[in-house]
Amino acid sequence: MVKYVFLTGGVISSLGKGTTAASLGALFIARGIKTTSIKIDGYLNVDAGLMSPYEHGEVYVTKDGAETDCDIGHYERFLHTNLTQDNNLTSGKIYLKVLDKERKGYYLGKTVQIFPHVSNEIQDWINDIAKDFEVVIVELGGVAGEVESIPFLDAMRQIWLKNRSDVIFIHLALLPFIDCLHEYKTKPVQHSVRDLLSRGIQPDIIICRTKGPMNDNDTSKISMFTNVDPESIFFSQDVGFKYEVIEIIKQQGIDVQILKKLKVFEKHSSINFGQWEEFLQNHKNKGSFSLVRLAFIRKYLVNSDNYVSLIEALNHSALSLQIKLEIIMIDSDSPDILESLKTCHCLLIPGGWGKRGTEGMIKAIQYAREENIPFLGICLGFQLACIEYARNVAHLEDSNSTEMEPDCKNPIVFEIKEVLGEKNEKEDFLFSMPKKIRVGARRVGLIPGTRAFQIYNNQASVEERYRHRYSFNLEYKTLLESKGLVFSGFNEEDEVKTMEVLEILDKEFFAAVQYHPEFLSRPFQPHPLITTFLKAGLAQKNKELLN
Repeated sequence: MVKYVFLTGGVISSLGKGTTAASLGALFIARGIKTTSIKIDGYLNVDAGLMSPYEHGEVYVTKDGAETDCDIGHYERFLHTNLTQDNNLTSGKIYLKVLDKERKGYYLGKTVQIFPHVSNEIQDWINDIAKDFEVVIVELGGVAGEVESIPFLDAMRQIWLKNRSDVIFIHLALLPFIDCLHEYKTKPVQHSVRDLLSRGIQPDIIICRTKGPMNDNDTSKISMFTNVDPESIFFSQDVGFKYEVIEIIKQQGIDVQILKKLKVFEKHSSINFGQWEEFLQNHKNKGSFSLVRLAFIRKYLVNSDNYVSLIEALNHSALSLQIKLEIIMIDSDSPDILESLKTCHCLLIPGGWGKRGTEGMIKAIQYAREENIPFLGICLGFQLACIEYARNVAHLEDSNSTEMEPDCKNPIVFEIKEVLGEKNEKEDFLFSMPKKIRVGARRVGLIPGTRAFQIYNNQASVEERYRHRYSFNLEYKTLLESKGLVFSGFNEEDEVKTMEVLEILDKEFFAAVQYHPEFLSRPFQPHPLITTFLKAGLAQKNKELLN
């Protein structure tokens, strides 16, 4: 039988439910348990693809092209796996499915309601994913008491009713510490659990998000008002490195208690934790590693999750190289970009949308090229590298992207459908935006003899993930190549071979890619492109020391 672990949150959002769920999954997999994860979001958006980065943070892209919540990225990294669009469930997806069935007469004239039709659809969705696994971890986003969560909580309750011995509920709630009193206050946890109880759900385990360990008095008080055994009340303290949560959960034996309650511990009592121990030990020792300062020029400043996958990927590679990486965040609108670059050993331009800040990024790319500073551009960074080269090396006046300047004289970058020669046919208004984006995994061909070919271990073809609407204009390829720019990677899947990787061979490291390598980086398998880039940054640091 499939075992279900339902994880809810209380008091406030952003407590770390995704990291907790992913950490549990990592520990289950370390025990040889076939595990998957589902993230539920109560919003009515079908997916995260059209949500503002200022409001929602990063949009994570799966292999099959789903634009999802960034927690899916946590699951893929912690579990070292690939998930699909079905692993991110939203209210929008469920209601679309129910209404489509209603329009097709599936319900045979019955009145379609949230209960039972929506809650049944949720159950079917979860069960369909779970059937191929031993354990499925389901995280409900937001706070349990919210209106949006009600149908999902009821679906979880009904799954429990049908499979009581195969279901466990875990509740993660804030346990605030009042500094002036020097004590924790348990009322928020009590009220949070009361919300769950009002929906017919009794948590089996409570994990309190805290500043540090709890005492027995706090545990006893929470137990008395929540009907949860003191032995099943744990804490998850604040950490600076999210992978440490795995260690916190393991040290308290939370994973063991879950598996014992689900009656699968005896079968999976041994754990292979060696790789995680080595990875975490590397992080603890990073103070003794060589310091490399990376200039990260960003467009989005408000939400800390905007670049979470890329920062994770940089950390994976840095730890594998035993580098202490200091990421210097620089506003793309800052007038002091070039001054900031003078103290850094390498430069990264990440993805983004729109005109704002792009001129500052182009100046930074020019500085890196002329001063021979290791440079990596990703998505928008690739496009701006093409524009910078056209302006300052090929001397093409008014070079730009039609995204920034629709009527520019030399459109070095324009919409992908124009590159591919597709007809601009009228599209369904409801789905027009997603259709214009190239998203998901595609094959990239690599040119032998180039640095890109070497980075990927001399493979002629690799798979990478994309999310972009604009692409390099192939009409300028011959001219830029004649000026020394090398296009070392191309799209293998279309009849028109779009350019996906560029480099300058006589530089220490100057490369840019149209795809997003960060989506394939894993703690034990850092992405080779990012690793090679940071290795060049380390060489730059060592060169400075010699001088």
